[in-house]
Amino acid sequence: MNRRARDFVALFNSFWYRDFPITPDRIDISKRALWTTHIASTVKLAADHLGLYTCFETGGKTDAVIQDALQNVWAKAEWEWAQPRNPKVNEFQKLAAASGQADLFIYVGY
Repeated sequence: MNRRARDFVALFNSFWYRDFPITPDRIDISKRALWTTHIASTVKLAADHLGLYTCFETGGKTDAVIQDALQNVWAKAEWEWAQPRNPKVNEFQKLAAASGQADLFIYVGY
């Protein structure tokens, strides 16, 4: 794993608990929208701190495409609420189909 990928993982892990959706004051802690928004904002924060840009729902309907200022794609990210073994989950196929279009592919299951 290259340095930028390690830095992204470290930043993602650090920001994960910032505004974490499961807190005692939340009425409904299992709402899918809370988790989806949380993952998107965590991906964006980590990319921002690396000087990269995050484009959501682009690049063949990828959840997030992370690119540099010259629009060179560095990473494609997917996340899914359902367990990966569920036949409806196609995130791995989307990432596999994008092979060669990015340096890094990220999957987050929640």
